[in-house]
Amino acid sequence: MINKLVIQIIIVSILSLSAFYAFQKEGGNEIVIAKSSRNGIYLFSPSIVSVADATIISYEEFSRTPFETAFDFGNYHRVTKVVRLDEKNNQSTTGLFSFGQSTLFSTTDDSKLYILGISEKGLFISNSVNNGKTWSKEYFISDKYSFHSAPNSPIIDGDRLYFTIEANTGNNKNSSWPVNDLTTVIMEANINSDLTNKKNWILNIGNHEQKLGNNKIGLPLEPVNEKTIYPIGALEGNLIIINDDNHTLYKESSIISLSRVNTGGIPNIASIKRFTKHKGKLREEIIKPTEDNSLEFIHIPGGHLKFAIRQHPDSGQYILVSNISEIAGTKQDALPSYWVGDSSQQRNKIGIYSSKNLFNWQPIDTSTIAGKEYYEARSYPSFAFNGDKILIVCRSSSKNNKDPHNTDLITLHSIDLRKI
Repeated sequence: MINKLVIQIIIVSILSLSAFYAFQKEGGNEIVIAKSSRNGIYLFSPSIVSVADATIISYEEFSRTPFETAFDFGNYHRVTKVVRLDEKNNQSTTGLFSFGQSTLFSTTDDSKLYILGISEKGLFISNSVNNGKTWSKEYFISDKYSFHSAPNSPIIDGDRLYFTIEANTGNNKNSSWPVNDLTTVIMEANINSDLTNKKNWILNIGNHEQKLGNNKIGLPLEPVNEKTIYPIGALEGNLIIINDDNHTLYKESSIISLSRVNTGGIPNIASIKRFTKHKGKLREEIIKPTEDNSLEFIHIPGGHLKFAIRQHPDSGQYILVSNISEIAGTKQDALPSYWVGDSSQQRNKIGIYSSKNLFNWQPIDTSTIAGKEYYEARSYPSFAFNGDKILIVCRSSSKNNKDPHNTDLITLHSIDLRKI
């Protein structure tokens, strides 16, 4: 098994280096980090961190058909790989894990990195103490629920670290994407503790009974059809702490969760929830601007697909990276025959925005990161700050793949934030 792993890492490293030098020669701002090695193997869940002397990227290799590798799980194959780019953008694969849906993150010490992921056995974590050059074994954290996650950016408040995932707490245990049965979970730990020890994590479970759509704003746009539109549900969240006590969403000792909403055709809407400390644990509560009204949704460009929000460490502005939906509102039967999903499911164009307050979003760049054709996806973005730049990693499709969802590339993009 060791020999197979070594060979696999060497092959992926060679492919990644070849792709990198090809794009550099053309002078483009897009670097191919990984390319699928064969049909039926898809590349998902890109995550990124930037450290002093390197950029670290993780991604998931997934197939519904098992094949001979170290990590086959009965009826499917899932591997997470970690790629390290040094200051000269030389690439090497330094990590290989038996879980998926992973997030890379660091604490206050950039030399200490972590990767947290999910397998059919539960939540697992690994760490690196040398800027991603080598990684530890996988440590078990929890199997309390069937979990779901997408790469996001943990937040730090004092000595507390917070990280969001979802748990399937509903009745649909067999669905591959049980969006309406997912409940927000905020994981919490002391940043000075051993994060590979399951005893140091607290799992704060949200309230699944608080269903979306109680304020009847008209979701979904079309009747639900299981082949095209899933039930309304929130997933793949981002966490924000608002420290401005003049902000309308401010509440002491609370965290705001902003999540993708599966809306059934309506774009640019996200779910908003508040978690507040109560007797030492976070508890989900309804945001009520008035006694008779609750706030469940908020306008977020691209909020109907996986998006990423982080607060800039210097300016304090919120930076959003998400997909742009240009043909939303088109009836299902009027969409092209090759279209996948409802009319909001455009995945080939990325928008970058800034906001001072989470309500008013100003575009920074809406054209640089884009595939020429509908099926040339640039989607599921994650990003990291790097000086005056923002480094964005995408789940992407080549022109030969012709599938905007089951993607065959992981791409890296660099945008100059001095445009703000």
